[in-house]
Amino acid sequence: MQTQYLEDLRHLESGEGSKCIFFLHGNSLSSDTFKNQLIDIDLQQYRLLAVDLPGHGKSKWSNQKEIDYSLHGLRDIIVGFIQELNIKEFIFVGHSFGGHVAIECLPFLDNCKGILISGTTPFTLPLDTSQLFLPNPDMGLLFKQDLSDEELTKYGRIILNNDKKDFLIDIIKQADPQFRSFLPQSFASGKLSDEIAILKSSGIPVAILFGGDDPLINKDYLDKLSLHNIWKKKILPFKFSGHSIQLDNPAEFNRTLTEFADFTFKV
Repeated sequence: MQTQYLEDLRHLESGEGSKCIFFLHGNSLSSDTFKNQLIDIDLQQYRLLAVDLPGHGKSKWSNQKEIDYSLHGLRDIIVGFIQELNIKEFIFVGHSFGGHVAIECLPFLDNCKGILISGTTPFTLPLDTSQLFLPNPDMGLLFKQDLSDEELTKYGRIILNNDKKDFLIDIIKQADPQFRSFLPQSFASGKLSDEIAILKSSGIPVAILFGGDDPLINKDYLDKLSLHNIWKKKILPFKFSGHSIQLDNPAEFNRTLTEFADFTFKV
């Protein structure tokens, strides 16, 4: 068996069991943003696996950035990675951009039993970002290649609602700066899919979490989503949490994830 993706992608793992929870992080972040989930006692009944996307964390930087640093490129890599690990039943947990990558993977993985997304706005095509996000003067930093120290601090404030910004800034510095510039280019060239259509046709439970203090996500947009398979029939809000609920409010996030996993795998 080829192990191309296992060699190129760093991943963290804990827990046990045949059923897996697979974590995907956001733009310029890493698997370390799921550290509070990987050590949670109640989640240890499952195999917990968090991967660094190409160009992030300790994974290799791509030599074909135009292909790999796109939603479709990342989709193909993550699908290959899951197949190489021979994962049977699993659920996706996607944070921010990682939620978009997870959705893109669904049509190619019939062993995914559910998906939980946080800080993610599933979109339809043609893409209209003005509907998905709140007006934020620092939004452009998410797609800026080179960031000054001041801009890194602003980036940290967007992503994290608590005071542990240095932890996040160190993670952002590890990422390939060109990822942030190639990603919007891939959007412009059409390397993305209709995520609402994918979720509707998936037939699996979809949990959508929203941080009440998220400076990016437009909750009005989320509330208007017409998905028949939304878990608990509603968007799940988290008070005192920003864009990264798993870091801002790990205890409540983990309780929700455990409940969702228990429900999904029993179904």
